Amino acid sequence: MAVVESFHQYHIFRIIDIPEKGLVPGFIISVSSSRDNEDTLFVSIRQGASNELLWTTSIKVNDEDIILLAQKATMLLFRSLVLATAKMRFNRNSPIPYWWYASMYCNVKLENRHKESFEISKKMLSPLASNDYYNEQVVYILSMAYYIAFLENWGDRQENSALLGELARKAMFNAPYSIYSKMIMAFYNTTIGNKAEAIAYLKQTIEETPLFITARVDLIQIYLLTGEEDKALKLIEECERLIPETANKASVYHARSLILFLQGKYDECKNQANQVLLYTPNAMAVRLIMIACCNKTGELEESAKQIKKLYEYHSSFCRNDLEQLLMGVPPQKKEFIMNSVQNVFRDNTVLT
Repeated sequence: MAVVESFHQYHIFRIIDIPEKGLVPGFIISVSSSRDNEDTLFVSIRQGASNELLWTTSIKVNDEDIILLAQKATMLLFRSLVLATAKMRFNRNSPIPYWWYASMYCNVKLENRHKESFEISKKMLSPLASNDYYNEQVVYILSMAYYIAFLENWGDRQENSALLGELARKAMFNAPYSIYSKMIMAFYNTTIGNKAEAIAYLKQTIEETPLFITARVDLIQIYLLTGEEDKALKLIEECERLIPETANKASVYHARSLILFLQGKYDECKNQANQVLLYTPNAMAVRLIMIACCNKTGELEESAKQIKKLYEYHSSFCRNDLEQLLMGVPPQKKEFIMNSVQNVFRDNTVLT
């Protein structure tokens, strides 16, 4: 029952306990226990009314608080639904709606931090977001695409921020109290440098939906940039306690890289950044953090190699790009960050 209640917090699914006549479900979730091991729950997901098993795992019932255990299980379930959907071949007979397939496919593609994923998301989601029927999940994922594009310097930053602003206005007009609308407003306020307003929206989202990993990670990063390290550390600890190891923790590792750098733990930071860059070499912010660490530890040869890599993925990167990302950051912290990567901006040209 606690898992069902946690699932409702995503505000996406209609959840039923008993099959309804004539209704083909999108997914069937089964939870059972073993007679031989009453401390273990077996959870599985099937597509529609078929016997096709999409995902299964076992969950150890230990001394953890039952609500916390349910939240962890729900995060695993949701993440598995996202990944299973993204791997599907959608057709007219699919038991899931196209908007869900398109949203989750783009959601997973955007994790690669590649410009191609941004173009795919615009192509797939823009027509759905323009429909007369408002779909908040579609608008949310498309907004996230524009937000990531702003952060990663894909295309014109001002244009991406302006288009994100249009989506934010649409979201607040159609669903002003939705957690997804609040996330979109947080995205938009971050791009225009209004980080205090972004913090307010993110805190509201987390209060309503503790399972929202994106909200937690974005809030950590903004806290770090605005000089509220204590709050960021507390939130990191909550994430470590709440988010299961097998859930999507990549975004948490991004935040951890930044906090280790600001703490002056440069060797640890490089190790963490290396893990992120191994899977997402396009991640501009993490690459900059790696360069800053190398500069701080005097590894100038390695710094030059990382700079070359940066420009391989972001050939038009310049000083103004980082200054836009740091809008709303206190002057002292902004100066510290800018000075840590000064060698990146030499002549603002590609280094070879």
